[in-house]
Amino acid sequence: MLQNLQIRSKLAAILLVPLAAVIVLSSIGIGSRVNQAVKASRAENVSQFAVTLTALVHELQKERSLAAGYVGGGKSTGYSDLAAQWENVDRQVVIFAREARKLHLTGYDPQLRQELRNVVSELAKLDAQRQEINQNPDIRVGDTLTLYDNIIQDILSVNGEIAVGSGNEKLLRTVSAFVALSRMKDAVDLQRAYMNAVFSAGHFDAGQLQYHQFTRYVEAEDLWNAQFESFATGSQRNLLA
Repeated sequence: MLQNLQIRSKLAAILLVPLAAVIVLSSIGIGSRVNQAVKASRAENVSQFAVTLTALVHELQKERSLAAGYVGGGKSTGYSDLAAQWENVDRQVVIFAREARKLHLTGYDPQLRQELRNVVSELAKLDAQRQEINQNPDIRVGDTLTLYDNIIQDILSVNGEIAVGSGNEKLLRTVSAFVALSRMKDAVDLQRAYMNAVFSAGHFDAGQLQYHQFTRYVEAEDLWNAQFESFATGSQRNLLA
């Protein structure tokens, strides 16, 4: 289902199209509704920022898959593609930093601020993690994927905090659908990363650990898909058709 499309565009549409209606409705009137409009404006700003985060996750997921293939193949092939992807990720990190500076986080939920600090902290480790992958002769595929888990999961966690404090049920459901789809995409990408490693090596590992981990990610995809289906509207589901 997910492989047929520009998934980042659909993620953005699922989040931002319904949000536009929420912002308009929340901004009607003055006086007692000013506070609600302020909350809606903040939700709009951070939701736009979430699309930037989604683009960063997308590039990190591509780097993760290439790194898994590089390590799985005994580091004998794939380095040039991996190094090129490092540059793509670094460019997206610059965009993230620029957009993050535009947010005035004082009025946002404390948990959101903490999640963003976690992202910055994990991004600061990225160069060291790349050196570990490239220079450690004993690193395995599972270790390689784990190096990326914290940063990707921290970025995805930011999405879950978007609607906190908005007081808008429609926005909460839209964000929940967005988060479920983001995590479903991550499960699919992890499947691809494991298979990339397997194809590079020409076989599963002797203990079949890669195979068992692969099946767990297939189960995770099904779980997040079910959550997406429960929160998404008909039009949002049609975006993935």
